Amino acid sequence: MRAPFSSRPAVYGGMLCGCAFSGAASVCTSIEGLSTVLHAPASCAHFTVQLDSSCVRRSGRCRFASVRSFEDPDAVCTLMDERTMIFGGSEALKKAIEGKIAAGSKCIAVITACPPGIIGDPVSQICSEEEAAHPGTSVIPLIEDGNAAGDFMQGVVDAGIGLVKRLAAKGGKMPMTVDLVGSKTMSSSAMSEILQVKECLSRLGISVNCILPGMSSVDELRNAGRASACLMLNPDGFSRALCAFMETEYVVPALKAHVTGGIAEAASWIGETGRFFGREKEADA
Repeated sequence: MRAPFSSRPAVYGGMLCGCAFSGAASVCTSIEGLSTVLHAPASCAHFTVQLDSSCVRRSGRCRFASVRSFEDPDAVCTLMDERTMIFGGSEALKKAIEGKIAAGSKCIAVITACPPGIIGDPVSQICSEEEAAHPGTSVIPLIEDGNAAGDFMQGVVDAGIGLVKRLAAKGGKMPMTVDLVGSKTMSSSAMSEILQVKECLSRLGISVNCILPGMSSVDELRNAGRASACLMLNPDGFSRALCAFMETEYVVPALKAHVTGGIAEAASWIGETGRFFGREKEADA
């Protein structure tokens, strides 16, 4: 049975492009203040983290703003190998988590590649034990098991939802704020585009509370459920899945319009946002 918030290949039984492990990692390493433990062989971790550095390089070449945390990803690998496949990777995982805690990390995501799923490492249990042993530290398991959970985009959805579930508090809404939903962490132009959207919203007196699923910070994720509305950066399936989750779990409604380019199109989403927040005059200016 597929997860309630699934990528399109998972919904329609399509070909898997990439793996959920890598997709989840692309989200976690883009979040400032979050340490990432990749419970995986070195080859899987190298491929995944290389995507971050490649994105920074493309952004610089095109003179776009880059994701700051991609420039030096806060990630460590458990270096699973043939011995681990026989005797298990629990001790290596504990050592990696405790190493991050000793270095001062207060929020850690643990993402599983294929081997932990194949051999049955008790990852969720280890995360719970480490969290209990270190009060004030969050250790969040993201059980992807390589591509067992699905494709790259399924990992993106899982990480976005999993982190918000563990970190975001439910409470009073923050007026005049939106969550931007649907950030493409691997897009070289994404951060520059988000900065432009923020500028447009600021002219309406609206601030961005959090960016989902990635390209934000742990502190922003803690307030993700308190935004007044969600504004989609893209009208695609994974953005809609995240919006559905935010509305279901945190009663944060999604605006009908989504961010898009072009003069008429921009006027449409800015006008829709202005009407929702009672800022029609500012939107028309």
